[in-house]
Amino acid sequence: MRSLLPVLVLSIFSVCSLAQSTAPETDFQIWNETVFSLPVLRTKDAKGKAVERLSLLLVTSLRLGQNRLAPVDERIGGGFDLVLNKYFNL
Repeated sequence: MRSLLPVLVLSIFSVCSLAQSTAPETDFQIWNETVFSLPVLRTKDAKGKAVERLSLLLVTSLRLGQNRLAPVDERIGGGFDLVLNKYFNL
C-alpha cells in the first residue's frame, strides 16, 4: 500500500499540471544567411588559370520572428578558406 500511494499522488498531480504559456498559432518568420568571400591570395594552376588559394570569409545570419516585427537571432562569424588542391579545401 505504501508503494502505491506515491504513484497515485504523482498521477493525480500530473493530470492537473498546465503549461505556462501556449505557442502562437501562426508566426511568420524570415531566416537569412549571407556569406561574403574575399580573395586574399591568388595563384595560377598548371593550365594558367587563376585560382583563389586563400579567401577570407564573413558569415552573417539573421532571423526575424514574432510576425517579422523583431530580430530574434543575430549571428556573425568569420574564417578562412584554404584551397589545398582540386578536391580538398580547409
